[in-house]
Amino acid sequence: MDHSKKHRIDLNNKYQDIMGETMDFEELNRRQSALNVLESWDKQAMHAISSNTSIGEIRQRMLATIAGINLLKKES
Repeated sequence: MDHSKKHRIDLNNKYQDIMGETMDFEELNRRQSALNVLESWDKQAMHAISSNTSIGEIRQRMLATIAGINLLKKES
């Protein structure tokens, strides 16, 4: 695997170029949090209880978050 300078994390830069996609640290943190929820049945259950939805819906929402899709509708 080629670890060129282009793919190393520059902590002075707020944005990172990951496979041609510019992403800020807030989005990376959101995706990491979604992945942590998917890895734990307990966290999935807690999210389902707090949002009054099923665990299946929580899994779908977290997978969409990891993929970069926003399933939550914003009120305008």
